Amino acid sequence: MSHASDSLSPPPSPGPEPPYTALLDKVRDPQPTDWEHAWVGLAPTFSSRELLKRWKAATKKGSRQADFFHHPEVRKLQRAVARAMERTYQRAQRRGESYCLFDRVERDESIDPHGQPRQHLHFFCRGGGPAFTVRLGPSPEVLEYSLQPVPLTWLYDPRFVELLQALVWDVPASFGLFPSQAHGGSPFSISAKSFLTGSLLCDGIADRLNHPELACFTMDHPRSEARSFRATKARRTAFLRIIEQYWEGAFHPRAIGTPTVEQAFFQRGFGPAAAPPPGLLSREHHLAGPIGTLHEVFQTNFVFARAVRQLAQRIHPGHWQLPQPDSGHDPLGHVLRHSEGNLHHLHIIGERVLPSDPALDPNTIPELDAPLAPEHLDREASWESRAQSNCTSARDFAEALLLEVHRAQYLQLHPVVRPRQTLLQDRLLGDAEETLLALGGGERLSTLRQQARAHNIQASGGRIRSDFIEPEVLFWEVFHRLPAGERAAIAREAIWGFVSRVTESASCDPRRQDQSHAPTDPLEWHRHRIHPLLFDALATEKPSSTDRDLPQREYRRFLVDKVELLSRRPPWSVGKQAAPWESPHH
Repeated sequence: MSHASDSLSPPPSPGPEPPYTALLDKVRDPQPTDWEHAWVGLAPTFSSRELLKRWKAATKKGSRQADFFHHPEVRKLQRAVARAMERTYQRAQRRGESYCLFDRVERDESIDPHGQPRQHLHFFCRGGGPAFTVRLGPSPEVLEYSLQPVPLTWLYDPRFVELLQALVWDVPASFGLFPSQAHGGSPFSISAKSFLTGSLLCDGIADRLNHPELACFTMDHPRSEARSFRATKARRTAFLRIIEQYWEGAFHPRAIGTPTVEQAFFQRGFGPAAAPPPGLLSREHHLAGPIGTLHEVFQTNFVFARAVRQLAQRIHPGHWQLPQPDSGHDPLGHVLRHSEGNLHHLHIIGERVLPSDPALDPNTIPELDAPLAPEHLDREASWESRAQSNCTSARDFAEALLLEVHRAQYLQLHPVVRPRQTLLQDRLLGDAEETLLALGGGERLSTLRQQARAHNIQASGGRIRSDFIEPEVLFWEVFHRLPAGERAAIAREAIWGFVSRVTESASCDPRRQDQSHAPTDPLEWHRHRIHPLLFDALATEKPSSTDRDLPQREYRRFLVDKVELLSRRPPWSVGKQAAPWESPHH
């Protein structure tokens, strides 16, 4: 399969090309919210059997994760990969490769503010302002890259995607490090400033709530680190309610009072108004969102984001048992990140997400009693998409990220998304226990509750005495017990939802304006994301030959291109671990 030869078409740029890093200062400015000034963050991960062995050895018998992060062999591998990246780029420069967009590269290493070793590759352009930095460090079971901020426009440039392929994907592969579904992932961030206009943030959350297949069957598989918004009944209800409150005007400053820097610093005053006055939110197509000044629009959306984190994202998050008041391990803020969409990094200048965060220039911190304003937004404030399985190539990653950007742009043109109260996929999610009982799985449910109680006590250090079953466990229990007809119906809903989302989003892809470069098939770089289990479910149906039957049309395409499509999917594990949908009791 070719990666570098599949070209993306960059936006036209008449005249002499500026230094490649010239855009970095502009995208860091929190005030311009147009997509030309948006930035993204990329965090692909890679692992090997050797790393998995070291992780297991370092974390058994109550050892600390830091034993893995600082292990001499892990640090040696980390350093070797970074050196190879540096040499690869320097050799490519001497050959005159087109992806050498920067004038020089420098490597150094350090301990980050959280005490973890990091390798840095700094790319410079003459007269081009700040450096573009690629960071590499250990994370549980993997080596993880961090590239942030990356100007969004760079992802439309085939040379930059080729650079990512050559350094971030090909170099680790030469050390036996590969992407997989079970270890790490490929989460990415988009600048928060891009989502705090109009009703985009609320519409984006409602849109994800309507498409649970993103976190379960397409962009990712069910996992606690990227838990679906609809994973449990309480979680689904919380998201539905907070979206309703947004459109009632419950977070508008005219309903709750003008929010201040002090409230952001001390995490208070972000609850919804009990009885907001009418007319604070507009549902008009071109004016959708909070009424009032630009500051009021920003304040409404910022307060809503904080409320989502506290009132919805924290309902049944992944790894909920871990926070313990008598230890510094895994504070609640970190646990709250375990969601398919994460607002933990949406903060203002001066806030510290963790006590170990570095001190800031005091001259940049706003006055404590100042009303919240767009210029107070931290330059790295972001909206993170965590429901992203690992990607097998840089182009694969770029297309996944651009899909989310184009979806946001589509929602700006089609605002006021109405969340679906019920979906067939709820049978596997919020309604999973009831479904399992209805299918005669009462005995199995009792066993799962016993296992869950033991797990919760052990994971919480004895604090959590509960038989709450993780929703990801219930998901596969129910899926494999469903009659073939019900599985096919769920597959239809999931495939139809995903394909429609991709097709609609493609209408906002600027590359389609140049028909000589635009992909004729919007699903060309997304069809492989559909879980093969969905096609297995459709195989039980009577075949259909009409293209109007969209799920069956995609099934026929899958059968024709099966080898190619499966090759684009990362393997489940680089070790011997079985996939959860292949559990023996199924």
